[in-house]
Amino acid sequence: MNKCGVVVLLSGGLDSVITAAYLQGKGYPVRAGFFVDRGQSNLEQELLATQKISQRLNIPLLRANFSLPDLKMLLSVGVRKKLGIPARNLILGALALPYTHALSCGMLALGNIASDDLPDCDKGFRMEFSGLISRILGGKIEVVAPLADWENWDKADEINWAQNNNLKDLFSFSWTCWLGGKFHCGNCGACRGRIEGFKKAGIDDPVIYNGGKNG
Repeated sequence: MNKCGVVVLLSGGLDSVITAAYLQGKGYPVRAGFFVDRGQSNLEQELLATQKISQRLNIPLLRANFSLPDLKMLLSVGVRKKLGIPARNLILGALALPYTHALSCGMLALGNIASDDLPDCDKGFRMEFSGLISRILGGKIEVVAPLADWENWDKADEINWAQNNNLKDLFSFSWTCWLGGKFHCGNCGACRGRIEGFKKAGIDDPVIYNGGKNG
């Protein structure tokens, strides 16, 4: 059975990186990684990570950008910490659709894992999004998060999979921290999740955190 082409949303973090590698390992032709410049504070680090990873996996890297310059002043600090950009996956997924359609891909892959709990990170969202875009584009496009939908993996599970499949170099290529800088901060929610994932997996994290220590 032929497997459809896939576009993968790539942020440079472990979840999206391992999603792309996982799909390749399952025999899916990953036509492109898709990176969005949304004015994030860690833009330089995320972009460099996606460039390294796309080269490592031998997939083209496509880019887009969008701006919501007045949003920050309208959202409370608590909302920004919890959601970042509200409806983020919906927006990023929508930006990827013209490329997914142009590349004749039947699948758009997101990097969500089983422990992600935002409303646009669950399977129900992906199913409804799939139906909507398939109707709009006149052909079936399935929005999936393979690590959550097919495997039910958490951070440690994906780390162990990469380690066991000789992909541990992806760990050092990736960028997780929400902040910019030379090193991962070690304190933001993303860094804490990464540190806990490697600890649970029993594997050393090769990236350096502020203070000069590995995770």
